[in-house]
Amino acid sequence: MKNRYKAPLAVAVVVALSGCGLLDVDNPNSLVEESVELEAAANGMVNGALQRVGEAIAGSWEPYLVASDELYWIGSRDAWKSLDNGFIADPENEFSDGRFPDMRQAVWTASNAVRLLEKHIAESPTPANFEGSSGFGVGWLGWMAPRTGARR
Repeated sequence: MKNRYKAPLAVAVVVALSGCGLLDVDNPNSLVEESVELEAAANGMVNGALQRVGEAIAGSWEPYLVASDELYWIGSRDAWKSLDNGFIADPENEFSDGRFPDMRQAVWTASNAVRLLEKHIAESPTPANFEGSSGFGVGWLGWMAPRTGARR
């Protein structure tokens, strides 16, 4: 008999507490677009772009490394076994083209970082702080863009 009242009581408590503002939260650390555009965020943007590009490149190598026996397939995924057996051209293999979204994110992040750095170089009285990072970002973007069909 007591268990019969637990569920309705729990629902009543949740409904009562939801209207009193107890669960309202103000996040003081929220990141907005203006924060990313600051000069202090340039290093983080370049590092983020580098991480995205590195992840996309490493992920795009996985199918070929499995097919060439540099990595050994173990597990229950049939698509990896197909690659391990040498069937690279299978259009239904999810791992052959699964890294394209990562590459597009890497290109977008790198081009955004390059745009941000070029803006800071144009505005900064001492552009030497950003020129190395900008060149690095442009280099990675130049390598990734033709491989993903992006235009700058």
